[in-house]
Amino acid sequence: MSQIRPISGWGGYPKALLPQQSFSGSVLEGVWIGRGAGRAYGDAALGPQILNSRRHNRFLEFDRTLGIVTIEAGVTMRELILVVSAAGWIPPVIPGTQFITLGGAVAADVHGKNHHRIGSIGNHILSMDLILADGTRVTCSPSVDASLFQATIGGMGLTGWIESITLQLAPFTSSQFHVRNQRFDQGSSLIEASGWATEASFQVAWIDTLGKGQDLGRGMWMVAEPVPAVTSESRDSRILLPEPKMSAPAFLPSGLVNNWTIRAFNQLYFFKKSSGNPSQNQPFHQFFFPLDAIRNWNKLYGPKGFLQYQFVLPRNRAKEGMNEILARMSHAKIPTFLGVLKAMGQGRGYLSFPMEGLTLSVDIPFSEKRLKILEEWDECVIRYGGRVYLAKDARMKPEAFEAMYPELDAFKKILRTVNPQGKIRSKLSERLNLHS
Repeated sequence: MSQIRPISGWGGYPKALLPQQSFSGSVLEGVWIGRGAGRAYGDAALGPQILNSRRHNRFLEFDRTLGIVTIEAGVTMRELILVVSAAGWIPPVIPGTQFITLGGAVAADVHGKNHHRIGSIGNHILSMDLILADGTRVTCSPSVDASLFQATIGGMGLTGWIESITLQLAPFTSSQFHVRNQRFDQGSSLIEASGWATEASFQVAWIDTLGKGQDLGRGMWMVAEPVPAVTSESRDSRILLPEPKMSAPAFLPSGLVNNWTIRAFNQLYFFKKSSGNPSQNQPFHQFFFPLDAIRNWNKLYGPKGFLQYQFVLPRNRAKEGMNEILARMSHAKIPTFLGVLKAMGQGRGYLSFPMEGLTLSVDIPFSEKRLKILEEWDECVIRYGGRVYLAKDARMKPEAFEAMYPELDAFKKILRTVNPQGKIRSKLSERLNLHS
């Protein structure tokens, strides 16, 4: 049964009144886009008609010896972790939230804190079953219909309905991580230290984008290794993922997140991390999913929502480019919350976001005037050979997108074959002229 109600991505912008229903497994008339848990930030899962995958969450096959699992696209990362960790396995790539679906993870080619070592989720998918726009069921893999496989990984759900995913898991060694914090008082030093951070299995940095002068870009690299078990019997039998203990209020006034509150938060966070124990053990959920401790934390930005801006720069231009963009952020005086910096490796799909280099993401309270400022940042990213993440985007212009993604023509060629009438389309695909 189709329901029409207000809906948006995780950022709350843009919003639209759209019909939404669960996917029935058959071809529908009209134009549609698939949607998982609604964790894409912008308009990637908004379209004329939304088909929800969450009821399609079965485990179809699990080889506990080889660590190969086949699941439906509506299985969440949380559900996958809880099941496979009990058998001694773990998803090879774990993003910043446990609440995304695996279909959404494939469509966005998600990455984690170990991307510099093993790449994004697309590097570990063995095969996928898709339902194309005309109802045809196909299987694709790195060796079977490889072009369709590359177009689907990072393809934002536009090549077809992802029916099932076969994933190679990684051995699960521990639910505890030994985390070391290293403080840096200047952005240049922090960026230069990325080489040091990539020697660890897992790495992520917090960076203060509101600092001034010598404090501009100060921050903290956090590197981690699984805590080795003394014996196989002492290894945790499974990972525990507690439910969020707090929930953001349903309604908060716009303007609560501003330069004053963010600067105060940054000062407190930097002091806490700097003065605390630089080396400690953390449980799995605390290291991988810190924001999941607050249910619906996106509501903290108020009814207007927010924009997340995430870009990546190639390693040989990263220091120069990051310093310029950080200076632009400071000059614009936009309250950018909790900048997250990570080292990356290369993605696999035609529209995969990752490239070998550094990525920075920041949350920005929404206002119309900030859209123009972000266009200026886009120009800077392009000049340094980088790109913006489609799963976080809600406003990029098609000209900027075309300049950022060199394999766009290869993607469009596949799209014209499997989705020739544009029956599968989203507000993102229309905004970026992907059906032209």
